[in-house]
Parts: sequence; structure tokens; C-alpha cells
Amino acid sequence: MAAFVIVDKKTQISQACQSGEEFARIYYEKFDKQRHLISNLYEQSGNVVWNGNYVTGRENIGKFFQTLPASESDLLSLDAQPILDEFVQGQTTILVHAAGNIKFSGKNRCKFSESFLLTAKQGNDGSVWRVVSDTFRFHEPIPT
Repeated sequence: MAAFVIVDKKTQISQACQSGEEFARIYYEKFDKQRHLISNLYEQSGNVVWNGNYVTGRENIGKFFQTLPASESDLLSLDAQPILDEFVQGQTTILVHAAGNIKFSGKNRCKFSESFLLTAKQGNDGSVWRVVSDTFRFHEPIPT
């Protein structure tokens, strides 16, 4: 999941969309089938807000996700946008928003939305995306 090199605005937007799609494919595949590896996608100091539950740090995030039952995710929409350099001190960063359905073992399928703030980090094999912030929310009907 290589990060992109910034060129012009149009190319930057196109690369953000392509990177967001690739990230979402990898993320939800790991979440559903290889959850023990998902923490590798997070920045060391990353954070997750999962339906109001705050978890910080790669190791704690991995432990938290391991407590969740097995799942099947189905994305219905995905959007990715580059973050302007002036807001992130020139660090290559994108916002990815996903929405879909998820079914946890023993539970009914329900709608969800999730937003990721990704930043490019230099790895052994070039730049890779790391999750800085992740916010997940179930969509539940309003009680009447």
C-alpha cells in the first residue's frame, strides 16, 4: 500500500482516491480475515474511536480489535480526499470515509460508517500509509 508523490492538485486528488480504494480493500480484508495483523496498519501513536470507545496506541488497538467477534464487511461507498499541506505541515495525508454493512458473528447485519486519517510514512520498501486516526460508528435507528 504505497503512498503517493504529490504533483499537481488534480493528480493529488486522483492519487488520494486510488490510495483510499487500495487502503480500504486491504483494511477490510484484514479486519474480516486477518484481524491479528490489523494493528500493523496503524501509526505507533494512532487512535481509534469505536462507537464512543477511545483506544490509543498500536498495541492497544490490536488488543481491542481482537476482542471483537468475527465479521463480514460489505462496503457500499468510499470517498478519499487529500488534506491540504498547510494543515499538516507538508506531511502527505488523506482522509478516507467508508460506509457499508457489517455482520458480526451472532448478530444481525447493520450499517456503519468509518473515517480514517492516513499519513505517508517511510518504510523499508518506500512510503506506506499508516492510520493516524480511525472513527467507527454503527448507524442505529433513532428510538421513537
